[in-house]
Amino acid sequence: MVLSRKFCGVSSITAFSRLSGFIRDVVLFATFGTSAISAAFLFAFTLPNLFRKLLGEGALTSALIPIFSQEYHRQDSHAAFALLNRVISRAMLVLIGIVLCGIGLFWRLGRIPGLEDRWYFGFQLAIILLPFTCFICLTALLAAVLNVLEHFFWAATPSLWMNMSMIASLLIVNFFKFEAHVKVYCLSAGVLVGGFIPMLLLVKQLRCQSWVPRWDLSSSPALSELQKLFLPGLGGAAVAQLNLAVSRFLAFSLQTNAISLLYIADRLIDLPLGIFVIAVTTLFFPKMSRSSAICCDEEFFRQSLHGILAVLVISIPAAVGLFLLGRDILLTLFTWGQFRVEDVASALPVLRVFSMALPFYALSTFFTRMYHAKKNMRAPVRASAYAFVINLSLILLLMRHFRVLGIACANALAVMFQAIYLRSQWNSLGVKFPTHVFIKPVAGILVSAASMGGVLAFLLQSGIIGPNISRAHHMASLFGLVFVGMGIYFMILALWDRCWTHIWMPNRPEGLRH
Repeated sequence: MVLSRKFCGVSSITAFSRLSGFIRDVVLFATFGTSAISAAFLFAFTLPNLFRKLLGEGALTSALIPIFSQEYHRQDSHAAFALLNRVISRAMLVLIGIVLCGIGLFWRLGRIPGLEDRWYFGFQLAIILLPFTCFICLTALLAAVLNVLEHFFWAATPSLWMNMSMIASLLIVNFFKFEAHVKVYCLSAGVLVGGFIPMLLLVKQLRCQSWVPRWDLSSSPALSELQKLFLPGLGGAAVAQLNLAVSRFLAFSLQTNAISLLYIADRLIDLPLGIFVIAVTTLFFPKMSRSSAICCDEEFFRQSLHGILAVLVISIPAAVGLFLLGRDILLTLFTWGQFRVEDVASALPVLRVFSMALPFYALSTFFTRMYHAKKNMRAPVRASAYAFVINLSLILLLMRHFRVLGIACANALAVMFQAIYLRSQWNSLGVKFPTHVFIKPVAGILVSAASMGGVLAFLLQSGIIGPNISRAHHMASLFGLVFVGMGIYFMILALWDRCWTHIWMPNRPEGLRH
């Protein structure tokens, strides 16, 4: 199967997943607005997601994919699945321990006197949502294995199931007009259901690939090698997630709506990241890991080059579009129910700051996977540590005067540094990356994105979206601008150079040096 077909399949189901997540957030803020209740839920919901990124989609997955791929291609599926059983058995013990310790911790925090009500409510919701950590982390591990086996479709569906469960719970509680506190408890139950169902589905899919789940705490050389990769990777992922946790914690303590504003901007940035950039990373990471496993540096360079260009082709115009159209996107899609026009004015500066950092978020994600494919965990750890220090320092410096916008600027500058630092350490990969191969395609992307931005800015200044039009007219005009911008961008890009289209061509391994 050619890469373009696989990419379309992965990006399509990911697009449905991200679209459902977007609808989930619209319904969420229409139900609760930027109130203390929504802030408490987002605070509690952040915690299992941190562990998901730390373990499920972070260090453990990054260590598992290269070793599982190595076992699968050098030995057989039996050895690879035996490794998976050993990893899952240990992961379950750790996750259950984390959940029990977390429940005890938040139970004790909830008995500290003198805190504001949103803290107590956030602690209660955290206790309810912590079991979701087990479901989502195990699901991420199973999805990673399916990606190695090139069964991408089902591996991309867990978020879709969770989003649909949360949307259903919100629609039900709104239909019956429950009290706000009851609504958020029902929403939390929807999160748990939405985490459990996809885990069962992925287990079924892997069993169809001859996997037999077994409890196995024995050791093996492959497991020892995985542990050597996991521990440094855990340090890097821990620093990265601590970075996010500190930002959310300070925002939660700063003002009632701060965490909601950061969340909205992050979700809009996550839309292009999730649909395209994560799809690109999902496809190329197993391929880079395989190239590293068979010691084919030329193939690793080719896959890395194509992946980087694919990331830039999407993330740069997406950043331009979100910066220019951010206000209209917020007005059209979020101003429902309890989410007001005043909230749009507060969220827009944060979104614009995040949009400028979007290409760096994308590159940082892909660069980290390049190092993990080469079993090099040290450079991402250092990059995460430096980014954490920069982020925390800038937050403390800017938060007092610029409030939530200062936190957004600190996050953006930190991720920019992280991407630049990872690029500067490419020599440690042991593969040469000639700079000249990037110049022409990247220049074409920048010129095309700038042209698109100029046309969009002109159309906006000409008043194509008037101030007193219906929501339907506003939405139609917005989507019209998006399609015009995409058409201009890809037309100029195609005229500039067709070399980037080789990303989507079939693999040609002949002639490569092994």
